[in-house]
Amino acid sequence: MDMADSDQSSVPLHFFASFPCDQRFAPAVADLFVRVAQALGYSTAEAKEFGRVIDEAFGQAAANGTTSGDVEVDVTLRAAGEAIDARVRCAGRSLLELTRPHSD
Repeated sequence: MDMADSDQSSVPLHFFASFPCDQRFAPAVADLFVRVAQALGYSTAEAKEFGRVIDEAFGQAAANGTTSGDVEVDVTLRAAGEAIDARVRCAGRSLLELTRPHSD
């Protein structure tokens, strides 16, 4: 079967990364999540809203982090079936736990 013929939204995805606790990384992380959401079939509006929420959570993490450089912001994105899940954590605290179903 050709990849173009397959239902790519049913392919499970798990992405995890740690970033420095620095506000400058927030737009890049949000953009990554927007692009993944669009690739998984979410509308542009849904994907942008998803990115906005991620940017906000990352910004909160950066604002509450330390300047010593040893604190990281952990981001997780999981997608399988009909939903996408995102998590943003910093210094052992969960700042965002989000699940968005497809609104087909």
